[in-house]
Amino acid sequence: MISFSLWMSIASFLLGFGFLIYFSIKDILHSEIEHLPLGIMLVIGVSISIIRNEFMISALGAVIFFWISYLLYRKDAVGGGDTKLLTVLPFFFGAVGFPNMFVKLWVFLCLFLIMGVLYAVVWKFGSGKSKKKKKKIPLIPVIAITYALLWIINIR
Repeated sequence: MISFSLWMSIASFLLGFGFLIYFSIKDILHSEIEHLPLGIMLVIGVSISIIRNEFMISALGAVIFFWISYLLYRKDAVGGGDTKLLTVLPFFFGAVGFPNMFVKLWVFLCLFLIMGVLYAVVWKFGSGKSKKKKKKIPLIPVIAITYALLWIINIR
């Protein structure tokens, strides 16, 4: 029999990943994400973290992710939508079974850095666009892949 905690982890992961797929498509097609679905994602994530009794640690993770992504935003390394999404994402980290939030955050950040570099190289050389015109790279697909990898690495 599957425990309630495992059901919550699976549901949390699937909801978070579903939102990430939706936002990835929006990011690729329109280079922006909508506020309403992001707000709905935040409400669902906060609700899940409260049910799992992980709200305070998730909120701390959200603050850490906000400041890291805000610094990257100020350097034009990520967009505003990426910053907002990265701030909401720690509320769904309860789905990932690492022992504590800080391990999850650092593993996510390391995977995100590696995947982001690989993605940027593939995007730059695979797009076939003129190299003189600077085009923004949609990063939300990288966030989605990184989130899925984080969960796959630590399946209980």
